[in-house]
Amino acid sequence: MGNDVRRPEHPGIMIHDDYLLPNKMSQTEFAKRAGISYFMISKIVNGKRRITAEVAQKIEQAHGISADLLLSMQERHDVWTPPVEVEQNLSHDSESENVIELKKAG
Repeated sequence: MGNDVRRPEHPGIMIHDDYLLPNKMSQTEFAKRAGISYFMISKIVNGKRRITAEVAQKIEQAHGISADLLLSMQERHDVWTPPVEVEQNLSHDSESENVIELKKAG
């Protein structure tokens, strides 16, 4: 019998496949409705950025996708992700948030 264990899907892939495509919604519209930058949603949908609790709550409020589901999927995905990759994503999240805060202040 083969090994059927696979890396859990990033929640952004689920958002793309199970929400954006069936609803014929662009990432831009999705981001705008949730009050999140297009850049952030693009990274999430492409599996390049983690979903934080704050982002999950915004998505749930705007689109009805369970924040608990998104965070649970993110946690399962992180467990399977090499530690260096998780660290890079966390570092990138912090850097992006700083850029957003600077733009708000400026």
